Amino acid sequence: MQWLILFLIGLGLFVYFTLRTGRLKFWKLVCRNPEKAYKYFKNQTETWMVLDINMLKDVNSYLLNKNPNYKEEWAGPYRLFVPSIGDVVHIYGRRDTYIKEQDKLISMLKSKEKEVLKK
Repeated sequence: MQWLILFLIGLGLFVYFTLRTGRLKFWKLVCRNPEKAYKYFKNQTETWMVLDINMLKDVNSYLLNKNPNYKEEWAGPYRLFVPSIGDVVHIYGRRDTYIKEQDKLISMLKSKEKEVLKK
């Protein structure tokens, strides 16, 4: 019985942290527009860090060497398949700013989707 309670608490925490701050909505929108999102992430270097997994065999070792405290400063990895490069990239967001940047990208991608629908 205790295991069931712990499982339900863990599941509840997982759902809370996954769905809060519009992340699910954000990542669904990003997955529908991977090229535009990828370009946005690459251009917003103050907030987003994009790593090509083929370039790096061990992303965590690379980041630890670059900044030993990266886990405190960066959230992620979030993975995104980008058709133009034919591979998955790892995306990290700077903890203090990436939620605000998510809102900007959501607005930008939604307005572009509306333009496409009008045509």
